[in-house]
Amino acid sequence: QLTSKLISISFSYRFRPSVRSSSQLNLHNFPQKLHHRSFHSNSSSFTQQMTLLNKQLKDIVSDHPASLAILEKYQLDFCCSGTQTLQEAVGSMDKAKELESLLLQQFRTHKYGHLPQEKDEKEFKTLTTPEMVDYIINRFHEKIRYEEPIIKHLANNLESTHSDRKTEFKKLNKLIDAMFHDLIHHIDDEEKDLFKKLHNFEELKEHDKKEVLHLVKEHKETYDQMMEIRKLTNDYTPKDSDCWTEDRLYKYLKELHTDTDVHVQLENYILYPKVTVKHVEKEQEQIKKKQKSANH
Repeated sequence: QLTSKLISISFSYRFRPSVRSSSQLNLHNFPQKLHHRSFHSNSSSFTQQMTLLNKQLKDIVSDHPASLAILEKYQLDFCCSGTQTLQEAVGSMDKAKELESLLLQQFRTHKYGHLPQEKDEKEFKTLTTPEMVDYIINRFHEKIRYEEPIIKHLANNLESTHSDRKTEFKKLNKLIDAMFHDLIHHIDDEEKDLFKKLHNFEELKEHDKKEVLHLVKEHKETYDQMMEIRKLTNDYTPKDSDCWTEDRLYKYLKELHTDTDVHVQLENYILYPKVTVKHVEKEQEQIKKKQKSANH
């Protein structure tokens, strides 16, 4: 009954016109886990090899999104003046070197947000329930948390620097804030309760099934928010081809939309239907048999 309710609710909307059922999704080439990389391990050689003084501001932000907050703090315009080098933007060589040192220090310690391509990739449907939970958290939830401040910084910068389109970007900024407010709350709730129970094979109660239906409805709300953003941005197409910030923001939003499409399908059609005591007991028994066989 739960599965049929999930299917009924899920098929009442589409995350994209080209959305497919779980059986049609290409689940290859997804890394099993998101391993954040940092530059701690080779910090000295990294510092020696990298110089930012003659690098354009837009390229610094593209390569290292963590630099957004620092450049904004120093009131450097990486939006419409993004083709300026760091030295040109700052003016003074001493101040430019001081800022460069600050940026490099942050790059060495800040977690890198891109997903690595791993060789030991597995199809999502072949994973155990705890592995599915780990995968969704590491592949999707952590990426959402990492990119939230980056996307918000870009949206705020657009609104503050483009007076000719202030009404449009103010509305976009408001939509993005509302979307992330709901999205972060949603994934936190999933991990705090349902995901924890699924991961630990805890006994699932009737209210857990009701919680699943509630989470699926929240997926629909996220879909509505993203479609409104997609419409406002003309399918994530920048109006100003010379504005680096608009281009970068729309790329982030488009990727988030695509990721969420897959993210929701995996939960609605593969993970959530597992929320039955019968299924959990069956999978626990299968795992015990595998462990027993491996020990012999």
